Amino acid sequence: MRGESKLVYLDNAATTRYIPAAVIKEYIARISAKCNPSRGSYRDAVDLGLNVYRVRESIKRHLNAPSHEVVFCKNCTEALNLGILGYLSERGGRVVTTVTEHNSVLRPLGYLEQKGKIRYTAVSPSKRGEGVRSSDLLSALTSDVRLVVVNAVSNVTGIPNDIEGIGALCSQKGIPFLVDGAQGLGHLPINVAKCGIDMLAAPAHKGLHGLQGGFLLTNRQDLTPLLYGGTGTKSLSLEQPLGVEGWEAGTQDNAGICALGKGVEWTYRHLDKIRTHEDKLIGYLSDELTRMGEVKAYGYGNGILAFALQGAPSSWVGDRLDEMGIAVRVGLHCAPLMHRYLGTTKEGLVRVSVGYDTATRDIDRLLYALDSLLAER
Repeated sequence: MRGESKLVYLDNAATTRYIPAAVIKEYIARISAKCNPSRGSYRDAVDLGLNVYRVRESIKRHLNAPSHEVVFCKNCTEALNLGILGYLSERGGRVVTTVTEHNSVLRPLGYLEQKGKIRYTAVSPSKRGEGVRSSDLLSALTSDVRLVVVNAVSNVTGIPNDIEGIGALCSQKGIPFLVDGAQGLGHLPINVAKCGIDMLAAPAHKGLHGLQGGFLLTNRQDLTPLLYGGTGTKSLSLEQPLGVEGWEAGTQDNAGICALGKGVEWTYRHLDKIRTHEDKLIGYLSDELTRMGEVKAYGYGNGILAFALQGAPSSWVGDRLDEMGIAVRVGLHCAPLMHRYLGTTKEGLVRVSVGYDTATRDIDRLLYALDSLLAER
């Protein structure tokens, strides 16, 4: 069947497949005139440097973060590592996070805990089917907490956490607040100033409709760099500069950064339309799954829905759907604490995630395929 019809791509939470034409055009233009910004005074280098600066300002403007800096990274994982390791490696103390986190948060925290530098507490939502609220964290925010790390949206269920309420609580207590925006940006209108966010990590290749890459938005000027090397400035000094120039050591993917700028502009121009479209599709899928007695949904929202077929490993479901030309994500989704909380570590879950170009007929093909699988049992 795979060769008979177009692939139904329902794994947009991992990588959004739709790329706006302006993103592709910008990338081709920039790789056709490759050079390094801030490494030369000739025209092309100056022009590229100005364009990268404009991308930084565009990100800050759309996220309402005028006092923050934008640090470009190779992906969201690196951005989270810079925020976590860069801030905590010289401080220690205790960290509060949630069970909804991705391993890009949990593994850096686990590494620091193993080294004896920190201790961390992972807070659970107080109610099933909801995200973590500020009240869920309140008792954990003792005087020795040095950082709070929370994702905007669960990459397993699509359920958002209360980052505005949590941010207000952190601001009140003077605790820096780091948000993993991997599944939030491009789906939710995140306002950094309003939510009291000190650091926000994000990928380029998901909701912002760019290519591979990412960034850390930060108001901290005291992060220890992850990389040491050339910055194009202070070349006589053997010490790595602090700030953006020091955190972005080496040559960046400048063509990808410029393409991201076009993706950001396109995404925020269409954000209301994107949200309405995704909510309609995922709501339709949720309603249709309720009629299937052997299917259990574990939450949905922000373009994501996770479910299980009773008694069937998610890997088996994913393989069968692949044979039918449907791409979904299965397993534990790099979020082990969330699956322990849901009780789904043994079989995992099937995650469906839609995008801007997903159509109702794609959901109908998935539903028809699931009906076929259930009829086999």
